[in-house]
This record gives sequence, C-alpha cells and structure tokens, in this order.
Amino acid sequence: MKRLRRPTVVEWITIVGVSAILAAVLLIPDTATSTRRQIERRARDFEAGSVDRLTDESILAADADIAGRWIRWHRLNRSTLFFLPRPDGRFDVRFATAGCGGGCEFVRIASFANGVIRLDGAIAEYGPRTFDTLHPIRVDGAEYLLPAHGLAEFEEKLRSDGDGWQWYPYRRADKADE
Repeated sequence: MKRLRRPTVVEWITIVGVSAILAAVLLIPDTATSTRRQIERRARDFEAGSVDRLTDESILAADADIAGRWIRWHRLNRSTLFFLPRPDGRFDVRFATAGCGGGCEFVRIASFANGVIRLDGAIAEYGPRTFDTLHPIRVDGAEYLLPAHGLAEFEEKLRSDGDGWQWYPYRRADKADE
C-alpha cells in the first residue's frame, strides 16, 4: 500500500485560505439579509413616546379615506403602505421598504381616530425614519399620510413654499406612477 505524502507549507496555506473563503461565503449574510435585520431591529427597538401634533391643524385631514396604497420614495429608497379595511373598523396594514442594499416587509394593524393613525407596532423605512403613528393631511387639495416623525421640519419646509416638504409624506399611489 502506497503511503500519502504530507502537504507542504504552501499547500497548507492554500487549503486554509480556500476553507476561509468558503466559510465566509456560506456563513456571512449577504447585504440584503443584513439590511433586513437592521431595519427589523430598528422597528423592534422603537420606543413609543408622546405623539407630536401638527401646529397647523388646518392641513389635518381627519375625514380622509386612508384605504388603499400609499407610496414614498427618495432617490433609491422606496416605501409603500397598503391599508385594507377590516370589519371591526381597524385596518390591516402591509408595509414594504427597500433600497439599493435590500429591503423589508412588515404586517401591522392600524386604528384611525381623531386624525391620528396608530399602528400596533413600529415600522422602519429603509432610510432613517421609524414610526408607529401617522397623520392624514391635505395640501393643495391632495391627501397625504405624514409620519409623526419630524413634524416640525415638515411644517417648516411647507411654510417655505418650496417643494422640499414633498419628501416627508406618503402620497396616494396611482397606476400612472408605477
């Protein structure tokens, strides 16, 4: 019986290097997985506090019909909210957010009363916002859903008469925009 020779130092280095590369490929999550985990962690770690109110309540659309699809995008980031009415007066909510590094989906239940939409758990966008409350608003006759995160900044942009305010709220999704 023929005896096998022992690997040389170079062969050992090659074996260890190839094994390390294979382990990295198999064990380290891809970008989309790590992005999803980060978004889920932000939503899970969100601590609900007092809800900011709009200082200009004339734009509040407490009578808005929130059922349907709402969308927000900024550069390469896109988020979509879909509200489906339930028999008990609340809404099933499906939320999807994505960007160039991956995305995430959430399923929540929302209640809507007195111009405030409250989700039963926080949702996190691909971008920096995490929230569990939205306000339906009406600007120039169009309805929007505005997260209760950064209301002061939004109202400042709205008063400045520029278009910068449009990056903050979700707007109704039209088939023409898809």
